[in-house]
Amino acid sequence: MTSADQSTSPVPEADGGSAGEFVLKKLFAGFVAVSERKLQHACNQPLDYSLAKGLVRGEDAQFDQILSALNEVSSFCLRSMLTAIFKWRDMQIEQCRSNPDLTSLSNSETTDTGLPASKKDRAHFIERRELAVEFVFCLVLVEVMPRLSVHPVPESFIHSIEDLAFTHFKLQESLKDHRALSSPNVTNMRKIADLYAEVIGVLSQSRFHSVRRRFFLEIRNPDYSPATVISIIEGMSFVRVKMFPVEELEQWFVFLQECARFFLDCPREKIKAAMSALLVEILLPVAAVINLEASLPVAKKLVSLLYGHCMEHARRARYSNTYIPLATVLLAISEQTFFLNNWHLFLVQNLLPSLKRGDTKIHNIALVSLYRLVWVYMVRIKGESNKTTMLRLRTVLDTLFPRGQRGVNPKEMPLNIFVKLIQFIARERLEYAMQEVILELLSQGKTKTAIYPERMIIGLRAFLMITDSLEKKEGDPPMPINPGPLPSRGVSRVKNRFLSNTLSDETARKIGISQFYPAVRRALDGILRSLDHHVGRQLTSTNPQTGKSVEEILSTVKPKLDLLKTCVAAIPRILPDNTNQEYLTDLLSRLTIHLDHELGRAAANSLHTMVTNYPTWRHSIVQVFVQFLLRDVPDSCPLVLEATLKLLIQFVRDWRQLVTSPDRQTGAEESSEEQKKGEEGYCIPWVEACGLVTLCSYRSVTRRFSLVLLKEVRSLHEALAGQPNRVEETPVMDIIELATPAIVKRYLSTLSVAQRTELRVTNQALTLTWLADRAACFLEQGGSRAAMRDPWALCLAGLMEPSLLPKACQSATRLAWPYLYHRMAKAYMVLDPAGLVADKGDKPSSMRGKGRPIVSTVETFLWRNYFIFASCSAPPSSSQESSQDGAGRPFPTARDLFQRVVPLIRWDGEIREVAVTALGLVNPPAFGDLVEQLQPVIHDALEQRKDVKRRRRREALKIQITRVFSLAAEHGCFQHSHVARTEHGQLSPVLLDFIEGIKSHFDSEKEGVHSYPELRLHFAGLIANIINGVPQGESRMLLLSPVTRQGLFYLFATWCGLWQRVDVDTLARNPQISFNSLQAMSALLCCGPVFQADGLEKNSLLYRWLDNMLNCKEGRVQALGQRTVQLLLANNANCPTLLRWVVDRCYDNQPGAAQLCFHALATTMETFPDYPFDMVTVLHVVLFKTADPEPSVRERAMQLLQLLDSRFLSESGHSRPELLGCLTGGTYSQSHIVFSKELATTNPELTFPIFSEMVYRFEMAPHSGQRSILQYMVPWLANMELVEENQSSPYIAHSTAAHASWPRPSSAVLQGTGWGSLDGTKLVLHNLLYITAKFGEEHTAEVEGLWSALCSWQNNLRITINYLARLTCACGNMAVMVQHAKRIMVSFSHSHASAIITELIRDLQV
Repeated sequence: MTSADQSTSPVPEADGGSAGEFVLKKLFAGFVAVSERKLQHACNQPLDYSLAKGLVRGEDAQFDQILSALNEVSSFCLRSMLTAIFKWRDMQIEQCRSNPDLTSLSNSETTDTGLPASKKDRAHFIERRELAVEFVFCLVLVEVMPRLSVHPVPESFIHSIEDLAFTHFKLQESLKDHRALSSPNVTNMRKIADLYAEVIGVLSQSRFHSVRRRFFLEIRNPDYSPATVISIIEGMSFVRVKMFPVEELEQWFVFLQECARFFLDCPREKIKAAMSALLVEILLPVAAVINLEASLPVAKKLVSLLYGHCMEHARRARYSNTYIPLATVLLAISEQTFFLNNWHLFLVQNLLPSLKRGDTKIHNIALVSLYRLVWVYMVRIKGESNKTTMLRLRTVLDTLFPRGQRGVNPKEMPLNIFVKLIQFIARERLEYAMQEVILELLSQGKTKTAIYPERMIIGLRAFLMITDSLEKKEGDPPMPINPGPLPSRGVSRVKNRFLSNTLSDETARKIGISQFYPAVRRALDGILRSLDHHVGRQLTSTNPQTGKSVEEILSTVKPKLDLLKTCVAAIPRILPDNTNQEYLTDLLSRLTIHLDHELGRAAANSLHTMVTNYPTWRHSIVQVFVQFLLRDVPDSCPLVLEATLKLLIQFVRDWRQLVTSPDRQTGAEESSEEQKKGEEGYCIPWVEACGLVTLCSYRSVTRRFSLVLLKEVRSLHEALAGQPNRVEETPVMDIIELATPAIVKRYLSTLSVAQRTELRVTNQALTLTWLADRAACFLEQGGSRAAMRDPWALCLAGLMEPSLLPKACQSATRLAWPYLYHRMAKAYMVLDPAGLVADKGDKPSSMRGKGRPIVSTVETFLWRNYFIFASCSAPPSSSQESSQDGAGRPFPTARDLFQRVVPLIRWDGEIREVAVTALGLVNPPAFGDLVEQLQPVIHDALEQRKDVKRRRRREALKIQITRVFSLAAEHGCFQHSHVARTEHGQLSPVLLDFIEGIKSHFDSEKEGVHSYPELRLHFAGLIANIINGVPQGESRMLLLSPVTRQGLFYLFATWCGLWQRVDVDTLARNPQISFNSLQAMSALLCCGPVFQADGLEKNSLLYRWLDNMLNCKEGRVQALGQRTVQLLLANNANCPTLLRWVVDRCYDNQPGAAQLCFHALATTMETFPDYPFDMVTVLHVVLFKTADPEPSVRERAMQLLQLLDSRFLSESGHSRPELLGCLTGGTYSQSHIVFSKELATTNPELTFPIFSEMVYRFEMAPHSGQRSILQYMVPWLANMELVEENQSSPYIAHSTAAHASWPRPSSAVLQGTGWGSLDGTKLVLHNLLYITAKFGEEHTAEVEGLWSALCSWQNNLRITINYLARLTCACGNMAVMVQHAKRIMVSFSHSHASAIITELIRDLQV
């Protein structure tokens, strides 16, 4: 036989062989390999390692599979299998003894060579390997020996197995020596002996006579000590009687009779005790199934042989442990007549007195014997007459449950024995068991219900077990024999599965307990209410326990806790009477956070069963559980909060899975119930509210759970689509995912480049979960920006923007608000035990005087998060919807919140920073409540008393109020709130008075003194945010009067240096103040028409200020300048001076300013299609910008060109396809020429106006811009036909022949005549000559192209020559003029050589 490892394979390879042999070889080779791995693993463990941990069945699936395969194969080749396994064992044992290097130690117990550290340890490891080999060997024998009945083998194998087994039995005596007990392998040796005992038990089923003969041979050996005999007897503990056929059964009883005789004849008590235990072990399984077999003579003989002796000795206390179990099992296997005649006597004389003794061991023996006899009496025999049966049972019950006592007898016994005993009674006497036992134990029928924990536990468990058996229609319960686990297998606990559906009244009637069921429900209700008061509410994990440890507290109330666990486990199988659904759910929810974790798990299981099995209860259960979580689970117990959140997630997930499962059976029932419940029963918004509240946690784990909960709610929301009364709102998670990218980008913008590089995350990883895991860095001094550095605070503020959660998820936000308010108050009470105060002048003790401010703690984080979220979601006091919240407390409003927190802006330190930030993020509808609460503070801040001591406090108040209003304006309060503005659109008087007060404060300062820089910073930001927070248009125009705007404008002008150059150096002195001032000036100037009538006239100082901003080197100032220009154009459309200034700046030599002005002009034209402007002026700007080197400018110019084409140039009112083709077809270097050519061809009537604009802007443009103008001027010159003075008509016509002889562009629209006049001729020739004279050297090729284009018409060449001749003669400096004329004539000769020669010859002839 082959093996993966030839050195460890005991089976030689055969030549050839059949397929079966091949399979056997492969299987055994696999066994060898797996066994070697397990042996090596066992040897690598520490010295105190137990082999049962890794070698028993059930620990290794692969090993179990190989053993099962060996069992199947052994039915065909048992002899070969035994031969191979014996050889394998012998070889392994020999290798262990001859090659100690095979053993090794763990890393902590080995030397560098890998050998054991000492000889003693080496011997122990060698011994352990041998024991491991024996362990595997026994496992294989247990699997293959059952095949002996169908596959005989030589007796030598049987004798070898017996020799090995009894040898290990006899070795147990040596293990009792104190020196042997110190060996680490003692436990393993005893385990091997137990395994061989199991092997003997399996062997006895097929080789009974051989085992019997060897057993008696060994125990009757006079050379063995009593301890050896006892070990041999214990080795037979797994022998079981074979009940079929009868012949073999008789042989087994003969064996038992021999054991009985040995028992009776043996003089030693210890050996008799061991033999008695063996007889009990063997006879108990027989007693569980025996029926007619009890009439066999051999069975009667065994009973008669032993029973009298047992009864005689059982009365003695010293022998009770030995003889009571044996007498019990003898009664159990006896005939019915014998049993009925003797069991009551045995009961009265032996069992019941034993229950009253003080020995716990004898109590257990007697109680177990009692309930086994009751099983025989009630289940097998079915009792006697009614009177006799009641008399016998009453004797038993009065002993077990003494009247007038609180407990049971005996004490400290397993209660399941009492429960089973009642079940046996109820099998035949159901009414008696219910009325006289169970209801009596539950204290029903008494005037005052007292709590007797043990009795009530027994009664309730017995009722559950009886009803479960009756509803399942189970047969007779089996006899309790309590067999222990087999040595070859691990300990497996099989938990009984009881019905979880509610026991209805109809079901109770069918099973015959309807008359008792209401009483049990009433009892359960009373027990629950009493226990909840004593050990329920007071022992939750959220209640602080002082003085004692948790173990001590639970140990003092353990009986009541056990009763409460039983009651909770009975729900929902039994629903308490007179208890509504909400109270029951709230009770179970509270118990989920009990100090006793087992009770918490039981309550969670009951809730889970209710959610799973009762679709009509789901909404109510989940809603009540959410209310409990938000009301009773504080943030001071984060682990409890997270465990409760996990439980809620599980409820929602299971609900969703049930709804979406294909075999759903309860849809119609759930829908019909939903129709009855109404919208108030729909719990989805409640769960989302819970998710929002817990998102405020300072722990990333809690935040993660909240996000998971919101995702599960969204899935459930989708699964419940289409059900009636469903609140149609967008899921909160959808809004969160929608807002996440902007929130993450906003957070990243607050970080430095180094910090962003340090994150090392991709855009795909920037999710809200990633943000939840970011370590919170508490806000620093410096205002709202510092407060927003914490990413989670930024997230909360972003989610609560008016357009997100408050608008899309109104129900969830409304339900979350009261819990946010109260949890925020609790968090602050932890920070300051003195609490929040409403008195403006008072402070809690921790903040009085010069004491240390509140330190940064997790409570500060938590309070900050709650405060921000609560401020963003606070409902206005005018829209209070209900008088109470879900916890029965008065429903808070924004007024309650602001009464608590507005005084905090008077404080110093971190708390004030949080308060200012949160108040600035107020819910816009509640802004009126904030203003109302701020009025006393504003009054104090604007007070004009000359009190030096309070001056600094007033200045600090001004700063904080300014910051609050500035953040509120930025948050949209002035846009959405009707309180911030009057009916006529002006700011409210409170805000106007505050602004005027701050302005007066600065006006009173001496000239050149700039104090209070922080107030300047925030006041400028306030004005800018107020104006920018209102939609542009008439609403913004009415905010402030022109006088107020003008005064504020010039006030801010002194802060940033209005008439100075705004550059980086200027901003560097006061960077943020200067920029905020510029923002405020821009907002004041642009919130309507200019406040001064002559403010935008030519040479106004405002233009200088705009130039300074546009030419600044700082990007944010340039962007502000562009926006200012754009808004000025929009609000001052009737001011042509402003438009001319903007157009002039488009040709500026500073490319940045020119681009910004053009963008502002283009935005204005696109926003206001009817904006009044000169079309030619703007058209030329567009043509000029199509040649700009900046791609964004060129693209914007092309868009504006389409707009002009559709508005002015196209007859259809839409942009022409030809022009669009030019936009896409022209390249960068020629696009402006292509556009100009297309426009000149299709719109020749614009020739002279556009030419006039070109030459007007020519000298304004930079050098590169001049070249572009000259290039796109060419197509327009081609349209011009010059006119002499003797031609009176402004438009000249030519003959067809003359026109045909002159070359024309094929795409020209003009046919036969050009576009010209006398004044136009002078305009063209004068300007072209000026350009040639002044710029001819710089733009030689472009100027030559101009003159060539002008000669497109035949007449133009002659008129130009005449013009040059007359001008040369009239010019004072003829030499200079002749030089320019020559250059022009040379230009003509390059493009029209023959024409110029013809004209010159004609002139010479004249």
